[in-house]
Amino acid sequence: MTSVANRCLHLVQTLNNEGLAQTFKIGANISLGKWSMVIEELGFMVWSLLSFMPIFSSFWSRYLYMKKAK
Repeated sequence: MTSVANRCLHLVQTLNNEGLAQTFKIGANISLGKWSMVIEELGFMVWSLLSFMPIFSSFWSRYLYMKKAK
C-alpha cells in the first residue's frame, strides 16, 4: 500500500508539479493513518473476542450440561 503511494508520489514529483505532489503526500498520509487506526481497532476487537471465547464456551457448555442433567 505504501509502496504504491510512494511510486505515485515519485511520478508526480518527476512531472515537476510540486504543489500537486505536496497535496497528494498530505492526502496519502491522512488516508493511510485513518485506515491503520481502523485496522488496529478491528484487530483489537477480534483479539478480545477470541481471547474471551474459551471462557464463554466453557460457561455455556457447563450450563447446557447442568440443564441436561436435571
